[in-house]
Amino acid sequence: MSYDKSETEENSNGLQISEDEMYESGLKMVIDRLKVNQTITTLVFEWSDIFDDAAVLLADALEVNVTIRTLAVRHIGLSTKGIEALANALEANKTLTAINFEWFNIYDDGIKALAKMLKVNRTLKTIDLEWCDISEVGAEALANALKVNHVITTLNLKNNHISDKGAQALANALEDNQGVITLDVTYNDISNNGANALAATLKINQTLTTLILAENKISDEGVEELAGALESNETLQTLDLHENEISDEGIEAVAMALKVNKTLTTINLMRNRIFDYGAETLARALEVNRTLINMHLSSDNISNKGAEAFAKALKINKSLTTLELRSPQISGDVKAAVQTL
Repeated sequence: MSYDKSETEENSNGLQISEDEMYESGLKMVIDRLKVNQTITTLVFEWSDIFDDAAVLLADALEVNVTIRTLAVRHIGLSTKGIEALANALEANKTLTAINFEWFNIYDDGIKALAKMLKVNRTLKTIDLEWCDISEVGAEALANALKVNHVITTLNLKNNHISDKGAQALANALEDNQGVITLDVTYNDISNNGANALAATLKINQTLTTLILAENKISDEGVEELAGALESNETLQTLDLHENEISDEGIEAVAMALKVNKTLTTINLMRNRIFDYGAETLARALEVNRTLINMHLSSDNISNKGAEAFAKALKINKSLTTLELRSPQISGDVKAAVQTL
């Protein structure tokens, strides 16, 4: 266990338990203190030797604690018993607003317990479940919870394996959900079927402002559907599609959408299969678009020809403040010309 003296004083607002093994007696003492402490608002357990019995003790404390707002339990392995104990406590807890279970091997049975809790809990707003071994089964359980819970605003499912079926379940839930504004499903084996379902949702949903679909398997078919949704969607502000399988054909659809979309401010298309033709179509869109502020487009396939098209567009467009355009094929003088605009 490692922590600063200030982290254990009664006027501290944060407590972090990490790295070294803490013996059961010491851990019990710290957790017992949480039942009466009136100042700690952030509690972090990470890389600690915490197992099911300790999770049960922590759950007991969370049921009565009225000050903790953020709970992070990271890089720790518990069985379903420990996770169910925490989920039951979160049903009773009325003050926590954020949980972070990053690198926490929850698996689908644990996710089902958390989803059951989310159908009841009305204070949690931020749910971080990155690297939790969640499959489509767990994603479907969370989607069912989102159909009745409209309090959650941020759902991070990055680096799991929910696949298209999980994405489709989430998309279906978001058609009626009026709470979630940020959804991150980076690196989840999502291909065109999942993208198509989310695109259909974007035509209906009026609350989502950030959609992160990075590092998936979305190709032109999927991005064409997403682009079609952007033509009518009036709430999405950030769309992240970096490191997918999008070619110039899909980029042409994105460019058409950017000519009419009036709300998107950030788009990330880095590390796709974009060549000069795709760059030129995006540049022409920027001559018309007046709302986009950030565009990320680094690609090894864009040469001076594509970069020069952006230089021309930026003489007209005065709203874009960030253009990330890196490629070994772009010469220094052309790169400098773009950067000075």
